Parts: sequence; C-alpha cells; structure tokens
Amino acid sequence: MPDHRLALTDATIVAPDGQHEASTILIRNGRIEAVGDDVETGDDVQQVSLDGAFVIPGLINLHSHLTFFRGADDVSDAEIAFRATQQAREALLAGITTIRDIGGMHHIDVALRDAIRDGHVAGPSLLVCGKIICMTGGHTYPRAREADGADDVR
Repeated sequence: MPDHRLALTDATIVAPDGQHEASTILIRNGRIEAVGDDVETGDDVQQVSLDGAFVIPGLINLHSHLTFFRGADDVSDAEIAFRATQQAREALLAGITTIRDIGGMHHIDVALRDAIRDGHVAGPSLLVCGKIICMTGGHTYPRAREADGADDVR
C-alpha cells in the first residue's frame, strides 16, 4: 500500500485545553500523525483547507450492543452481522471512533472487531466482550449464557 499523507489546514480544533485557531492536522494512511500550528508538510502531502471549520476528537460510545435489534432472534447470523456492520459504519461516520460493545450474539461482535481492525470493513475501534453472562433468569437471559455462582461463571 503506498504511503498517503493528507494535511487538513486552517482547522479550529476543539480540545480539552481549548481551541487552537488555524491549526493543521497531518494524517498518514488514515491515522493522525501530528496536530498543531507548527506541523511540517511537504510537496507530497495532499492539502485540504477547512476554512476554520471545527474539528473535535473522536467520540467514544461506552454502552452499545451492535448485534441487538428488534427481531434479531428471528434472523440468520449473516443478517445480524450485516446489520451490525452497518451500525458500526454509521457510528464512525457520526464521529464515534471507539465503541465498547457490552454483549453480542454468537460472537459476531468479536468477528466484526477483527474485520474492522484488519481493514475489511469500515468502523470504529471495538472493545467487545462476546456473549453476556447473567444469573439464571437474569437480565437478557434469552441471549445470555446463564451462570450461577463463581465456578459456573468461570
């Protein structure tokens, strides 16, 4: 894969320490490499002026279930995977760069995390746990691994 560098110039960056007017964001192969007023760019770097538009850091969704939706129990794993992939892509386009998915179906969340990480599909970084564990009859028991006591959970 050839090296691709992009400089977003004249950006108003919203950061925890305030706004930095007319800053540059240097991106190499899809990852932010440098941010600031003194970022060096060369002739081989594609330049795009944001004309003062606001840029914020990636957002994090800390409570998500990408594989849960109304009717998910009545469709194939492939349909669940397609819909989870679509939800992940839509989240990324909305500015969410990390999702903590706190319970998935049939380890589809794990496969989706790997597919995103390996560049096969577009989506945010995923922190996943696989199938939910609950006590017998507990919260989400139809989709969970029911376990009672420490030994059963292990």
